[in-house]
Amino acid sequence: MILDGAMGSSLEMLGEELHPKLWASYLNFTKPEIVSELHNSYLNAGADIITTNTFRTNPVAVDSSGLTIDKVKFVESSVELAKRNIYDGKVLIAGSNAPAEDCYQKKRTISRQELIDNHQTHISLLYEFGSDFILNETQSHFDEIEIICEFCAKENFPFVISIYFTNDGRILSGEKLDVLLDFVVKYSPIAVGLNCISFQTLQKILPELKMNYNFGFYCNVCKPASVSKKMSVDLSPQNYLEQIKPNITEKTKFIGSCCGSSPAYTKVLKDYFNAKN
Repeated sequence: MILDGAMGSSLEMLGEELHPKLWASYLNFTKPEIVSELHNSYLNAGADIITTNTFRTNPVAVDSSGLTIDKVKFVESSVELAKRNIYDGKVLIAGSNAPAEDCYQKKRTISRQELIDNHQTHISLLYEFGSDFILNETQSHFDEIEIICEFCAKENFPFVISIYFTNDGRILSGEKLDVLLDFVVKYSPIAVGLNCISFQTLQKILPELKMNYNFGFYCNVCKPASVSKKMSVDLSPQNYLEQIKPNITEKTKFIGSCCGSSPAYTKVLKDYFNAKN
């Protein structure tokens, strides 16, 4: 299945300014039509999975923003924007659940109970308002991943754990990626994923992993050092596709694109797999 591409960096490249704490999700309130239009562009490009623009609608992020926001309505309206143009039931809605704190932050600044409350609340709302599964993306702390897996499994929420890791094959809390994946699959996610990494990092790590379960990946199309407000795209859609091809196995169940991408990348991926099939 083809997962859609970037939201935040796409909106930035369209000239939109992101909120320092809520990132692109704040545009769900201030400029919902622009967010809906981007979702629709991914849909028209052939995405089989549309991701909600909820990568900072979680309670910890909202509390840190200093804004007065109804947290329940924030998630509800955000999911509705992703669902707006889907009518036939063939396209899946992935409810994006981000790390509670900044996704590249190594040191934990909230308590374990705050971490538990954050994920249980956000995941429950995403599923309640119509997500087909929970896409826990850019996760890189063992304590957080453990909480998410236990809760989703207990509540029978279909879920994916998609992991961010460093060039040495470790997540930010220090554990090796293969050890973490062995832990995650015990909770029977519908797939595991790797995201927000460069192809160089993916190609270095994949041969070391025993991917004998469903997995997927969506890599950055910008240089790692340029993931910023002045992002510069490093891979064209066609180049991105060429990088993807050698990494596909029979266990690869979804592919998308991450930071720096746009619906043009989705279309190239969809056209390729349509022709192949």
